[in-house]
Amino acid sequence: LSITNFGTLGKPDVRNNPESGSSMRFPKSTGTEHLFEAGIWIGADVGGQIRLSSSSVTNPSGYARGARGFEFTSETIITRRSTDPNNEFFSVSAISEKDILTAFTDRRRSVNGTEIQGHDNPLYTDVKLESYNWGFPFTENFTILKYDITNNSDLHALPETWDSVYVGMYADLVVRNVNSATETGGAFFNKNGVGFMDSLNTMYAFDAGSPDDPSINTYGAVSIIGAEYRNS
Repeated sequence: LSITNFGTLGKPDVRNNPESGSSMRFPKSTGTEHLFEAGIWIGADVGGQIRLSSSSVTNPSGYARGARGFEFTSETIITRRSTDPNNEFFSVSAISEKDILTAFTDRRRSVNGTEIQGHDNPLYTDVKLESYNWGFPFTENFTILKYDITNNSDLHALPETWDSVYVGMYADLVVRNVNSATETGGAFFNKNGVGFMDSLNTMYAFDAGSPDDPSINTYGAVSIIGAEYRNS
């Protein structure tokens, strides 16, 4: 799973550049991808005004600097940790065999001099993201993402209270093999079947009729596995 330090997940250009890295690929040794792009959304009532900050939205090209809906900017570089003592990133603070850590914020109105369209009322939220990954046979097909979201309006502007907070994950799931597929453009992306399992808070997608040979029998999914409120 590709992770950025400005809040997006996935690699939107993987169809055209499959050798430049994976988007959400499994098995790793294949070209079977499950994601175009994804990102967190955070919304709240702030003094009677509904505000929303999103890190990814529907865009044919994926992330674009300054584009509406891509409202987070980087706070730190991406760092790694590992519980494996033989790994170069070994750390006693690590949670998994491959931790990926970064942070981003919605407080900026521009990125590298380019104004972010429609981003007039930020929440002044700072987000820390940690990704946990293990290589055991029963854990190799998922990644756990932990988001730590903080209202830092008192640091970046005037102190403002969030009410009726909503947090969600936008995900443009697409299940295709980028090595064997011959279709491009809309024909590549419109073969999806999608569904939602309310008992598991899980949305999923699968290949629902592409001509890919061999055919793909895997699912890409996003599941909410828990949340905790911190009043501090």
